[in-house]
Amino acid sequence: GAEANEAGWALAIVMLLTLPGYMLGRFGADDVKLMGALALATSPQYVLGTFIGAGVSVLVWLLTRRRLWTLLNPKVKKRLQALTEEMGDKQAFVPYVLSGFLLTAVWIQ
Repeated sequence: GAEANEAGWALAIVMLLTLPGYMLGRFGADDVKLMGALALATSPQYVLGTFIGAGVSVLVWLLTRRRLWTLLNPKVKKRLQALTEEMGDKQAFVPYVLSGFLLTAVWIQ
């Protein structure tokens, strides 16, 4: 429902926030493309809210992951360790973007 000029501004915001991270190897190309598509489909308010919500989600995850790890079933732990070994050192930003977008959609609506 946003106008074309708002989508342009949203895309400019996304490029300013994601391209430096991509050049430094912190973001993957999929993260940049996802945020670009989000920018073209929504407005600057959703983009900024999604970034803020994703940042909050990352902080919550970093603060609670050790506690949650102790509560997991041993079979689930083993599977997650295998997935971690396959992925290497990089962690996807997409789950945090999803939670940030959902938080923003609830907040704005």
